[in-house]
This record gives sequence, C-alpha cells and structure tokens, in this order.
Amino acid sequence: MSFVAVLALAGCRNPVSKLELAEVAEHPAAALLSVSGTSPDDVWIVGARPGPTAEGTLLRNVQGSWESVSTGVPHDL
Repeated sequence: MSFVAVLALAGCRNPVSKLELAEVAEHPAAALLSVSGTSPDDVWIVGARPGPTAEGTLLRNVQGSWESVSTGVPHDL
C-alpha cells in the first residue's frame, strides 16, 4: 500500500522518503481510496476499514509525517 501513496505523492514539489510514509504502511489491510491536498503541507488520504469493526482510514500529513486521525465512523471513507 505504501507504493500507492508514494506514487500519488510523486507530483508534490518536495519528494517524500519511504520513512515518512511509515504511518501509511501500518494500514496494510486498508485500501487507500483517495489522496487530496491543497499544498505539500496539507495532504489527506482516506480509505477503507482495515477490519470489520474498525473505523475508515483517515491519514493526514503533518509537517512531513503521516498520522492517523480518528473519525468515529465505522464505514469506509
């Protein structure tokens, strides 16, 4: 899955390293469905639930690092 995020972010002005995508790689069972952002510092990824009782996947880039954001929504995003 991290390959998808690397490919999607390849068009950003400042390339990201694989280490910065560690948070994305921690969601191997979740399908990453969409990447959006208004600048290299404002990038969001949404996706499917990694399991039947999990929340939909929502990740954001904060100062070059990916972090999970809790949605409280038990559905795919």
